[in-house]
Amino acid sequence: MRNELRHQVFRRTQYDRHLMQIGCESFTQLFTRHPEVMEYLGEYDSMVVDGISIGEALRSHALVVGSVVGDIQENAGNPERIRMSLAGAGQRRYLAGVERRQLDMLGPVLSQAIRPLVWEKGLWSSELEKAWTHLFDIVSCLMKLGYPHEYQEEETFPNLTELVLIRDTWPIVRQKVSQLGLETFQNLFSLNSDMSNYLTEINQEELASSTEAMKGYTGDCIKLLELVVPSLPHLSIAAEPLIQFGKTQRSKNVSVCVLEIIGPVYCNTTRPFLLVQGRWSLDVERSWLALFKELTGIMKEGYYS
Repeated sequence: MRNELRHQVFRRTQYDRHLMQIGCESFTQLFTRHPEVMEYLGEYDSMVVDGISIGEALRSHALVVGSVVGDIQENAGNPERIRMSLAGAGQRRYLAGVERRQLDMLGPVLSQAIRPLVWEKGLWSSELEKAWTHLFDIVSCLMKLGYPHEYQEEETFPNLTELVLIRDTWPIVRQKVSQLGLETFQNLFSLNSDMSNYLTEINQEELASSTEAMKGYTGDCIKLLELVVPSLPHLSIAAEPLIQFGKTQRSKNVSVCVLEIIGPVYCNTTRPFLLVQGRWSLDVERSWLALFKELTGIMKEGYYS
């Protein structure tokens, strides 16, 4: 098995030992000092994705990570030993029926689930975020080595991480929009709609018209998300309204590149809503941007039809 592992797809041999040590120590301390963290994972019990109970999967993964951090710490200077140890843990996950793709999903989602507790305790920092990301990446990538070599999945949107993070954060955004009122949210959206911050290769006249067009997208953006998010992962359900939106923008002579900026404007507007509750992360932002990339692609079908 040792020789086989050398030739599989993941070949990382250099680890940031500083980040790895912080990730291991902080993860162990959190679950030791704050056993109530499992209550936070319980909030995901009602979320089922592709037949997977997210809460149950998170608890299982937390226990697995907890069982391997000791080996990671002890062998911080011996990457090959870490590789073998986590490959063995991955093989046990495979034999237990855990899908390979779950390994990629569970690290970011576990971090998302426990972030509010860490935020509440005043323990969160950018270094901790990087450390846990590094730790979960190591665990995921090396545990995959315990799966059959041919056990691969096609990467399509949304993957499990994106789907869970979007579903997790959308209710917060929707609640905040409701509390503020659409007019106030529109003002916030407008503050982030200056196209000079996003587009650099169009003239001033086009910048002005593009900015005005973006400011007018506030209501459309929320309405489309109210339709799209509940239907995920089946974007085809919302295809017709998105195509029609693209056609409408073409009839208004709005530059097609403006459609590609709706996602960044939305993220810049809603980021503070998630930050104050400890729900924002780079993974969350990437998930939303990935969603808007897909939506933009469908809008363009209408724009060019």
